Amino acid sequence: MTRTTRSFPRVGRLVAILVLALVYVLLLGGDAWVFFPHSVYLPYAFLQFGVSALAALLFLAVGTLVWLYAYRRGVALLLLCFCACMMVTFLVQTGAAVGDMLLSVIGGVSSALSLLLFTTLLLLFPQNMLAPPPSMTTSVQACRSVGHLLRLLLLSLLAPAYLGLVVLLSLLVTCHLAFYDWGASPRLAWLNFVDYTYYLLTLTGILTSIANLYRRTATLREQQQRRLFMGAVILAFAPFLLLNVLPWWLHIPLRVDPRFSTLPLALLPPLLGYSILRYQILVLDRYIRRVVAWIVGLVCLVMLAYAVAVLALILPLPDLPARTMLTVALMAVLAPLTWWLAHILTERLFFSELCHYRRLLETPHPLESEGATLDEVAQLVSAAAVSAFETREVCLFVLDDESGYYRLCPALSYAEPGDEVRLRLLRWLLPMEPEEALGDDGWLTLTPLLVERLTHARFPLQLSELQQSFRRSPIGLARYLQVAITHQQELDPLLVPVRAQGRLIGVLVLGERGDHQPYAGPDFEAIELMLARFTPLLETARLSARASRHAAMLNALYSVTALPVSAIETIEDVAVNYAEVAARAGSAGAEVWLYDEQEACLRRVAYLPGGPPLSPAQELSSLQEEDWRPWFYEGNDMGPGLGRDHALSPHIPPCLPQTPAFPFAWLPLRRAHHRLGVLVLTYARAHLFSCEEKHMLEMFSSQCATMLENAKITLELRAAYEQQKELDRLKDQFIMTASHELRTPLTAVLGYIELLKEYHLHLSPEVRDDFIARAHRGCDELVLLVSNIMDASRVHMDAERLKLEAVELRKSVEHVVDILDALSKRERHSLRIHVPVGIYVLADELRLRQILLNLLSNALKYSPPGTEVDIFCQVKDRWVTISVRDYGLGVPREAQKHLFERFVRLDRDMNSPVRGAGLGLYISEQLVQAMGGKIWVESSGVPGEGSTFSFTLQHVTAPRPRSEAPRSVRREMAC
Repeated sequence: MTRTTRSFPRVGRLVAILVLALVYVLLLGGDAWVFFPHSVYLPYAFLQFGVSALAALLFLAVGTLVWLYAYRRGVALLLLCFCACMMVTFLVQTGAAVGDMLLSVIGGVSSALSLLLFTTLLLLFPQNMLAPPPSMTTSVQACRSVGHLLRLLLLSLLAPAYLGLVVLLSLLVTCHLAFYDWGASPRLAWLNFVDYTYYLLTLTGILTSIANLYRRTATLREQQQRRLFMGAVILAFAPFLLLNVLPWWLHIPLRVDPRFSTLPLALLPPLLGYSILRYQILVLDRYIRRVVAWIVGLVCLVMLAYAVAVLALILPLPDLPARTMLTVALMAVLAPLTWWLAHILTERLFFSELCHYRRLLETPHPLESEGATLDEVAQLVSAAAVSAFETREVCLFVLDDESGYYRLCPALSYAEPGDEVRLRLLRWLLPMEPEEALGDDGWLTLTPLLVERLTHARFPLQLSELQQSFRRSPIGLARYLQVAITHQQELDPLLVPVRAQGRLIGVLVLGERGDHQPYAGPDFEAIELMLARFTPLLETARLSARASRHAAMLNALYSVTALPVSAIETIEDVAVNYAEVAARAGSAGAEVWLYDEQEACLRRVAYLPGGPPLSPAQELSSLQEEDWRPWFYEGNDMGPGLGRDHALSPHIPPCLPQTPAFPFAWLPLRRAHHRLGVLVLTYARAHLFSCEEKHMLEMFSSQCATMLENAKITLELRAAYEQQKELDRLKDQFIMTASHELRTPLTAVLGYIELLKEYHLHLSPEVRDDFIARAHRGCDELVLLVSNIMDASRVHMDAERLKLEAVELRKSVEHVVDILDALSKRERHSLRIHVPVGIYVLADELRLRQILLNLLSNALKYSPPGTEVDIFCQVKDRWVTISVRDYGLGVPREAQKHLFERFVRLDRDMNSPVRGAGLGLYISEQLVQAMGGKIWVESSGVPGEGSTFSFTLQHVTAPRPRSEAPRSVRREMAC
């Protein structure tokens, strides 16, 4: 934001002040040269001379101060000339009293000119009555009636005419005084009438202008300045009128030396200067009010003493002691009352502006007796500022304890028409556009330097003052006066620190005053009154809002207990649920890292956006004991970096690879000595953790840890229950399968035995042999089924006794093919072997043949007659993959994952003529895993494309002697 300020040229002013100072020194020396040789009693002479010199010096000082710093240069020049004339009058007073002609002329002329200058000053300040009348159209619109318009026009014409007459008379009076004092001709004696007319006209004009302008004054500030003018005149001339003029007119014998009764004239320059500079002074009025109250009180006491003494002389009392006692008694009674009335008079006459502010600010409001919200209190403060200063631009920023920023209250709403003026103020206040600087939450983005200066400011400061660097801080009187003028088209907001218990809890920003005048000391005192009334309400509402926020956060955190246990499928589900609740309650991002005991690391299993991720890595290792305690990092220790020294950043967990550039809360999830994981909350903006929030988050993490542990136990119980159900299902399926598969061969055996029993005498030997052979095959089939069942029950024990050795794969395949030769010929299958000679695998030869027998027999049984079955292998690195492919119906994809379980057969095979117990693939898988390999199936499930069953075994280059399987292999087989 650019500001155009103009400082007045100081060289010319300093030259004028030096000239006046030289005149003061010369006249003071000349007066002393004339006065002291004619003085008889030197102490009294020194007193008279010192009082005159001090009064003259006071006029010079006030005129100089106003001439240097006043905004209105014409008024400052007039006051400087008036003070110069009064300075000369007081300087030559003692010399003129002893009859020096030159000093008498100088004193008379300066006194006459001072009245002219004071009259002109009243016509120009605080309202310019000599300005040309406005146009008729503007006047008609601005005035209340035609009579009011005519009165304004008349006054506008009379003021210049009156001033011209006074100037003419002052010239005549000046000439008359000069000629008369120098003993001129008597023909100039007629000018005495001109003298009386001049003095009467100027005094009448002074009183009339004061009364008229006070009535015409529109603004409170102009009224206050007019009161100060009037009070200055009363204090300056009232003692002389009451102590000299009134006794002379009433022929009262008790009179006061005019040289003492005119001493209060010394009060005129400071009061006039203060009235002009009042709204440039940046200190509070209370100090000046105190001084003025004492001065008014002393003047009133002097006049009261004079009145009591006169009363004691007038009353017919017998002797002097009686008069003295009456005087003392009346003073004892009336002096305290007079002192109190003097203070009341000071408030009413000189500082009624403060009384006006008190009336405005002390008006009760219904919200003060109720629990007002933060936005309602902010609206109260804004309304009070608008009422007191008639400004339309008011913004209140309140400290947010969670972030340390100052939030706009109430928040800016671009849809509200009343927020347009606040938006204009914010455009001057913020370093960027309010839409970007405030965002949706209304955060005030002041630089730390400005906040620091505002925190330590004793009084409200304008934005231009806050933006000054410490090296350009004002010095001298500029610390207490506004010495530069701000361009009228620029806005210089006033920033008011709002403190509670010594802490900055808010910033009140005030735009331009309704009268377009700068803020000054009286406004600061009104602001103090306003803050004294509303700051307790604001702090109460702020603390109540914080308590409500904490209560809402607590309710949100513990709402997770309402989640149904049936909705929990995995530990990750619990982590996601708690992360969602934590993110919603804390308005932050949430992550859950679960602890892997085997790898001794943390893995991220849940991340809810709302804040930046804690780390780009998905795993955190190198955990230490310090990582298992809570950490609350507010993001102000050091900046981000890929590498960092933990000794320089002691406020983050040691396991983090880098220091985050944002605040976060690290909450370990542990039960007793059991480590479960870590809950992390990350914040996109600055965040300060209060003691209450830390306690709530630690309680929530403890609850989350309990829930994770309970969920883990629940899932284990659920898995055990599901396993038991699966065992029951397998048992039922085994009974059904066994009854179905055993019934067919058993029925055949029983049937042929019955036939032989009944018809053996009638059957030919060939038929009997055929029946016996068929019954024998049924018995073999029963034995095979029972053997498979027995193998399935003891396959784990057999795996412990495997003897692994180098087995030639081609020989084992050919052996199995020979066994199945009869079956393949009966079904017209062609077994094609694509296994080279000389490939050795590490296996148990008997169990390898059993695996191949199961796979090949299944391929023959479930393939249409006349199709081929291929056996091939592939060597890759240290593994050999053996595959058996058929061209049958294939295996549906949804059934492939259950194909290697016990007693599992496809639904289509349950009622087919192909019999089996559903154990061959299960046994094969267990044996393959026991020998260190794995088995799987590949099938599209499309009829005609068939299936490919493959398993892997370790490839060896040379035969190895038989040996027990290594302990690690046996452990894998047991699994």
